[in-house]
Amino acid sequence: MTLSADKSGPEQKVAEANRLRDLPGSGSAIARLLHEAGRDYARNYRWWEALTVFAESLEVLRAEDGPAQDLADTGFELGQALIRVAEYGRAEEVLSTSRANYRKGGQPQDEAKCTLCLGDIRLRRYDYDAAHRFYSEALGIYNRLQDLQGEGLAIQSLGDVALSRCEYEAARANFEASVSIFRDTGNILGEANSLCFLGDVGGCTRDCVNAVFKK
Repeated sequence: MTLSADKSGPEQKVAEANRLRDLPGSGSAIARLLHEAGRDYARNYRWWEALTVFAESLEVLRAEDGPAQDLADTGFELGQALIRVAEYGRAEEVLSTSRANYRKGGQPQDEAKCTLCLGDIRLRRYDYDAAHRFYSEALGIYNRLQDLQGEGLAIQSLGDVALSRCEYEAARANFEASVSIFRDTGNILGEANSLCFLGDVGGCTRDCVNAVFKK
């Protein structure tokens, strides 16, 4: 969804959206304002407010038969907020719909990010087989796109599944691969996260110092 340059806060945007509700033909403007407010709330980690206005924006878009892109983007944002408050069932539902819309619209990059999120949900619900399938699917998409950052994220996520399963050698291999990718592409945060995961592997295998500092 295209955002405006409006600098007002989220409460002002919600108030403006409410002011427009009785005006004919204002659906797209209301949805945009609510979406912007949700982004503002999310940036400040106010997840309950974010999910509330994202859900309202999505409801307006559906009622207006809004553009598929806007429906998919707002669903993705709502799914992210729902994950943050552990509403995994609702998150999976809206993210699955967004993923289908992205796929239908020929947007593999966005499809892959939804697929990663679906894997995150399954990992949090201890469904490791499903998490592995989602992450592997996302990795396949990123491979086809030659998106190294995406590949690094998907490989790191596969390492997280292996670590959760106590498959330490597989976890180590995945985290080392993601460290290499992130280092080569200059993603310092991604590299640091993978090194921390390697520390977790080392701690589980009584080789913590070697796991981290050999890198």
